[in-house]
This record gives sequence, structure tokens and C-alpha cells, in this order.
Amino acid sequence: MTMRPLIIWLLLTLAACSASPDNRYYTLSPSPHADQALSRNWELNPVTIPELLNRPQIILKSGANSITIEEYNRWAEPLDGMITRVLNDNLTARMGLHSEAPEEYRISITIDELDADNDGNVFLSAFWTVQTGEETKNYKFQRSEHAKASDIGSIVAAMSTLLGSLSDTISSECSLLTAEHS
Repeated sequence: MTMRPLIIWLLLTLAACSASPDNRYYTLSPSPHADQALSRNWELNPVTIPELLNRPQIILKSGANSITIEEYNRWAEPLDGMITRVLNDNLTARMGLHSEAPEEYRISITIDELDADNDGNVFLSAFWTVQTGEETKNYKFQRSEHAKASDIGSIVAAMSTLLGSLSDTISSECSLLTAEHS
């Protein structure tokens, strides 16, 4: 008689231990910009990212040649589409809305690196081009940001900040291009 409650308790304890943690979902967010929008006609092509990053799980660098896949920390939507949406929102805040007129700038962005290490250091490396009529200019952007903490939420916030910095740089370069052609 006394063995049965012990077996039930043991089975319940084992069942509780085998439950996996809940998934947590994260999104990148547009970063605010205080300056007045430039009011340019522009178009952003879909952003390309490495296949390594194009997965539901968040990736952290664990060494020079190794990564950790955060199985229970996931992106709320496909990362390439989310980055394109956030950059589009950022550029709209900085350069004005798209219009029906032909675009003055066609912007293409290839992200080579958007990751973090276990210490909360976040890295963004991207190549981007601006096409104006027949002219195409190529640029490289590299920047890092230290997250306020090493938790995933803070790392994702730092990634959003870096995308805002990229947007600031693109907007500034488009202003310079306008000045060159004036």
C-alpha cells in the first residue's frame, strides 16, 4: 500500500522534469528618429541575410568558429522579412513616405552579420547600394553595440538600435547624393 503513492509521486516528478521550457518570441523594432524626414522618392528592395540567420531560432556566437542555437528563444516572424520591414519603417521616418512618382533612390541591402556573443556584444555588418538613375554607389556598414544586459531581450533591442544606425547612415548618404546632383 505504501509503495503506490511513492510510485505515483516518482512518475509525476519524472514527468515534470521532462517538460520542455516555453518558447519565447522576439521582434525587432523601428528606432525613433528626431530629425525631419527628407521627403525623397525611394524604394527598398527586400533585404538579404545569410542562410545561417534565416531560421526561427536566435543565434549567438559562442566562439570564433562556433554558434549556439537558442532553441527556445525565437523570432516572431521570418528574420529577413522582419529586417526589411524595420528598415523600411526606419527609412520612412528619415526620408519620407514612398510616392507614386518614380523613385529617386533604389536601395539594396545585404546583411553579412547580425549576431551577438554571450557577453551581450552585438554586431552588424552590411553592404548596401544606392542606385540613382544610371549611377550605383556601393557602401559598407560595420558597427557594434553592447546590449544593456546579456539576456536575449536586451540583445534584440541592441540589434534594433544597430538597424536604426544603418538607417541613419543610408539617409545621410542619400542627402549627400542629392547635394552632389544639385
